[in-house]
Amino acid sequence: MITPEMLRLYGLETPQKLAVHDTSHGANDLRMVYVLESPEIGKLVIKITRNAFSTPERVRGWVELIEHYNHLGIYCPRILRNRNGEYSAFIDGYLVYAEEYMAHDLASEREDSLNYEPRLYESIGLVAANPAPLVPWNTAFCLFDKFDKTDEYDENLECAIMVRDLYANQIPEYAERVNKLFLEYCHRRERFEPLYRVLPKAVFQGDLNRSNILVNDTGDFAGLIDFNLSGTETILNYAFCESFCALDDGEAEIGLLMDPEALKERDRRTAQNLAWIGKHYQFTDAEREVFNEYYNIVAPFRWTYQGFFMRLLTNRDRYPDGRKYAGLIVDWMEYQATRKDVGDLLP
Repeated sequence: MITPEMLRLYGLETPQKLAVHDTSHGANDLRMVYVLESPEIGKLVIKITRNAFSTPERVRGWVELIEHYNHLGIYCPRILRNRNGEYSAFIDGYLVYAEEYMAHDLASEREDSLNYEPRLYESIGLVAANPAPLVPWNTAFCLFDKFDKTDEYDENLECAIMVRDLYANQIPEYAERVNKLFLEYCHRRERFEPLYRVLPKAVFQGDLNRSNILVNDTGDFAGLIDFNLSGTETILNYAFCESFCALDDGEAEIGLLMDPEALKERDRRTAQNLAWIGKHYQFTDAEREVFNEYYNIVAPFRWTYQGFFMRLLTNRDRYPDGRKYAGLIVDWMEYQATRKDVGDLLP
């Protein structure tokens, strides 16, 4: 994949390849990462992409956002200029850019005990309280908008449609309940959108998975990498979506989905994450006033739950008895859509 022309763009002739990571999402979203080392420049990371959302304009936006994060004290490796003085270039139809090599370990590569969550969530609040100039693209968490121009729906609506269609086509005994839930969801979205549009926004890194989180020698939060999914986001939405506690081990915990004590524990963890965000960011009165309605719309169809539910209900080889949980999942969605007690989750 990487070519001599791409290497020469950064003054490299025959560098040593330390690692190659393919993080692509299908043929229409190619993402290749090359960790290289040479005597002339030491280690660096070259990224090669081809998708609908990676553009030179966005790369320049990532440069500015990374600088903003570093200014706030959140370490992030910087994107480097190439030999032409640009931050990216198109070569053979691929967008190519390079980053400094990270100064810390990835959380995903550490097997020891880690304690990065408090400062990680505090960093969300710090960015929210000190927002960078907004950019004209969204994170993948966006509601009522699209992350990618090729997307038909936002992620939450896409999940809701996926759930409705699955039950309608394959699990008819619960299809009426799910369709009723879906129709109410659509009505609520329509009523809620004007209130949502005026809530505060900021620009976030947008992808806090363990393979993007850096930790220091003691396992504490040290910074972030990968801003390719960054964008403008409604602060309440980003804070909640990153904080909403999912099942740690879906296969082992699915039977406790509606267990009262398990529900309380997941609420406690969600509230704790939001409290860490609240150390720097004070949620506004407007955010507090709409939070319960927002929760009833978003929580039932959060991808962190629905991704697992879909695998459980459709992958008969891995989960031969998965369909027995279909009713329990509907119970959980109805519960989340009708709760009136979630105001205390916000600090």
